Amino acid sequence: MVSGICADSAHAGIISTWKENAAVRKELKNTEKEIKACFELQIKYSNEHNWDKLKEFYADKYRNSDAFDKNTTFKIIKENYEIYPDLKMVLQINMMDVNGDFATVDVYEYAEAHDIKRDDLEDLTGNLEAFAHTIYFLEKIDGKWLITAEQAIEENNSIIFGEAKYLDLKLTAPMIVGAGESYSSTLSINNLPRQALVMGAITQSPAVFPLKEDEESYRVLEDVELERIFTANKDNINEYNIASIGITRGQPIPDGAVKLYMSGLAFMMTRVNVIPENKFFRPADNDDDDGENDDKD
Repeated sequence: MVSGICADSAHAGIISTWKENAAVRKELKNTEKEIKACFELQIKYSNEHNWDKLKEFYADKYRNSDAFDKNTTFKIIKENYEIYPDLKMVLQINMMDVNGDFATVDVYEYAEAHDIKRDDLEDLTGNLEAFAHTIYFLEKIDGKWLITAEQAIEENNSIIFGEAKYLDLKLTAPMIVGAGESYSSTLSINNLPRQALVMGAITQSPAVFPLKEDEESYRVLEDVELERIFTANKDNINEYNIASIGITRGQPIPDGAVKLYMSGLAFMMTRVNVIPENKFFRPADNDDDDGENDDKD
């Protein structure tokens, strides 16, 4: 009789726990749906270039991984809308983690724009393609999920004009380096055009607004690869590596001379995250005996 009562009690406990867990799972699923709906609206307003509505998804205390606040971030967004009138984005959620009133969302973001014009390229238009791997941090404030911060893991973009769209281009740099560390940045071109002068350069720029580029030093590209060695800054600022490629051709004119013209232009940018220098940390001395003496009396 006693054992029967214990069995019934245990069974009731299991049912109660299962119901509690089911309720938690349901609440979590509803929260994830709510957050997903926020990102869907975010992309909708972004593609409509409705920056006033877009701002509503960001907390006033927002900061990104370059320490830009909400006002600076939306100055950049507004500027992009003006430069690229048909800019469109797609977002893919990879993973979501919810912890009470806090959440992290890991996403891939893709963007593109077309028919970009430059004053120095009369008859050429360009296309923008961009990719970012980002982690968003959210907090539920006054009953609404808001973005409080974001961490850029990877970021690449390119703007290609004219004949440069036929080039097979790739800019490679490490995604993360230590402050003061030397690293290599490489531009690969697998199909140099014939009967054309191709020049290229790679520069280093801190992730600040407005962007400040180093002076470009162009080289004639006779090889399929251009490499630069940079030293990461010690100013606790992330960096961008920017590659520029220009294609020049010659056209005979009636007086026997040759008219040079730009037939293609490309800009590529990749992000390099810089781990700040910790001035309060001192590495421990190497212990040659690797703890061998720990077991000795």
